[in-house]
Amino acid sequence: MSKPTTIFCSFRQTGMHKWDTAPDAYAYLRQLHRHEFHVRVEVVVNHDDRDVEFCDLKGQALAHFQTMADSEESYSHLSYGTRSCEMLADQLAACLEGDGLKVSSVEVSEDGENGAKIVR
Repeated sequence: MSKPTTIFCSFRQTGMHKWDTAPDAYAYLRQLHRHEFHVRVEVVVNHDDRDVEFCDLKGQALAHFQTMADSEESYSHLSYGTRSCEMLADQLAACLEGDGLKVSSVEVSEDGENGAKIVR
């Protein structure tokens, strides 16, 4: 392959988090609140014949994201404590890099509306 190639997977995970230091205008965010986190992971591949299987990448990424939770709250929602989308993306990238993958980017958004993308 002469050009860099990446593949991606995406998934959604219901979870909760809070922002302890939210300004007064957003004081409600200091309380644990629910989101459907939308996650997209992109990794660099070495060739164009499925260097990394999509299903395997998705399974690895989802498993790591679920085990990153601090605890399980009511209604089986995972709690990510005070971690922001930026923090969750960075932590997930580090987990996948620990598996030997070359992460290009990880995006985590709240309900598919607002979020963060980290680029390696």
